[in-house]
Amino acid sequence: QTRLRGQAATLTEAFDALAAAGDVDVEEYWAKVSPAGISRKKFDEWVEKMITSGVAHAPRFGYLRKS
Repeated sequence: QTRLRGQAATLTEAFDALAAAGDVDVEEYWAKVSPAGISRKKFDEWVEKMITSGVAHAPRFGYLRKS
Protein backbone atom coordinates (compact mmCIF):
# COMPACT_ATOMS: atom_id res chain seq x y z
CA GLN A 1 0.00 0.00 0.00
CA THR A 2 2.89 2.38 0.70
CA ARG A 3 4.21 1.80 -2.83
CA LEU A 4 0.81 2.64 -4.33
CA ARG A 5 0.52 5.73 -2.16
CA GLY A 6 4.01 6.73 -3.26
CA GLN A 7 3.06 6.32 -6.91
CA ALA A 8 -0.08 8.42 -6.44
CA ALA A 9 1.97 11.14 -4.76
CA THR A 10 4.52 11.03 -7.60
CA LEU A 11 1.77 11.28 -10.22
CA THR A 12 -0.01 14.11 -8.40
CA GLU A 13 3.14 16.15 -7.73
CA ALA A 14 4.35 15.79 -11.32
CA PHE A 15 0.96 16.83 -12.69
CA ASP A 16 0.76 19.85 -10.38
CA ALA A 17 4.28 20.95 -11.35
CA LEU A 18 3.59 20.63 -15.07
CA ALA A 19 0.09 22.18 -14.83
CA ALA A 20 1.53 25.31 -13.19
CA ALA A 21 2.89 26.26 -16.64
CA GLY A 22 -0.43 25.64 -18.43
CA ASP A 23 -1.58 22.66 -20.49
CA VAL A 24 0.21 19.40 -19.76
CA ASP A 25 1.51 17.30 -22.67
CA VAL A 26 0.60 13.71 -21.75
CA GLU A 27 3.86 12.34 -23.19
CA GLU A 28 5.92 14.91 -21.24
CA TYR A 29 3.99 13.93 -18.10
CA TRP A 30 4.71 10.24 -18.81
CA ALA A 31 8.42 10.99 -19.33
CA LYS A 32 8.51 12.74 -15.96
CA VAL A 33 6.90 9.89 -13.97
CA SER A 34 8.18 6.77 -15.77
CA PRO A 35 11.62 6.81 -14.07
CA ALA A 36 9.76 6.29 -10.75
CA GLY A 37 8.82 2.78 -11.90
CA ILE A 38 5.20 3.52 -12.81
CA SER A 39 3.92 1.29 -15.62
CA ARG A 40 2.35 2.82 -18.71
CA LYS A 41 -0.86 0.93 -17.94
CA LYS A 42 -1.02 2.42 -14.44
CA PHE A 43 -0.23 5.86 -15.85
CA ASP A 44 -2.99 5.62 -18.48
CA GLU A 45 -5.47 4.47 -15.81
CA TRP A 46 -4.42 7.40 -13.61
CA VAL A 47 -4.95 9.92 -16.44
CA GLU A 48 -8.38 8.44 -17.18
CA LYS A 49 -9.27 8.61 -13.47
CA MET A 50 -8.22 12.29 -13.30
CA ILE A 51 -10.47 13.08 -16.26
CA THR A 52 -13.50 11.12 -15.02
CA SER A 53 -13.21 12.52 -11.49
CA GLY A 54 -12.97 16.10 -12.75
CA VAL A 55 -9.43 16.81 -11.52
CA ALA A 56 -8.36 17.44 -15.12
CA HIS A 57 -9.88 17.66 -18.57
CA ALA A 58 -8.53 17.23 -22.08
CA PRO A 59 -8.82 20.51 -24.01
CA ARG A 60 -7.31 18.79 -27.06
CA PHE A 61 -5.94 15.36 -27.90
CA GLY A 62 -2.75 14.50 -26.00
CA TYR A 63 -3.02 17.32 -23.47
CA LEU A 64 -4.48 17.75 -20.01
CA ARG A 65 -5.54 20.88 -18.19
CA LYS A 66 -6.19 21.19 -14.47
CA SER A 67 -9.90 21.70 -13.77
